[in-house]
Amino acid sequence: MAYQNVNIATDETMVNSYSRSLELGALMTAYAGNGKLVFQLQKKVLEMDITGAEGYLMSHNPEVEGEVAKCAI
Repeated sequence: MAYQNVNIATDETMVNSYSRSLELGALMTAYAGNGKLVFQLQKKVLEMDITGAEGYLMSHNPEVEGEVAKCAI
């Protein structure tokens, strides 16, 4: 989970991290994002010459964010 080519954690890494956090009594937080899909959407947005804040919303739409949040839970 993360951006394409930047700190993408596998399911195994996430489970191990959650387990270790539990052992330590720590609260773990994570940003859930479908890096591969967001990367593709970002390319489309840039091809439309959209470089402002609205481009973030276009490449991180509710369907993309919701799908990954469900996986993280």
